[in-house]
Amino acid sequence: DLWLENARAANAAASEIAGACAQRLLHPVEANELFVRLTPEERGALRAQGFTFYDWGADAARFVTGWNTRADAARALAAAIASL
Repeated sequence: DLWLENARAANAAASEIAGACAQRLLHPVEANELFVRLTPEERGALRAQGFTFYDWGADAARFVTGWNTRADAARALAAAIASL
């Protein structure tokens, strides 16, 4: 059941980040991907802090967590998004 344990870890990291996104979420978080409304300036601010993610159109970003996403990294991203 290693695959299930890995999926739970990735989903937990996504859930941690989603908790800080509030109204920014474009879609409900059902797995390990988040689609978040962010301006180009906000995306630049997050990248300047060392976060990596995909641009998703002009005003959004796609974040993907993995089985090996550290809890402290998910908390740091959540805090950075909450502070925007």
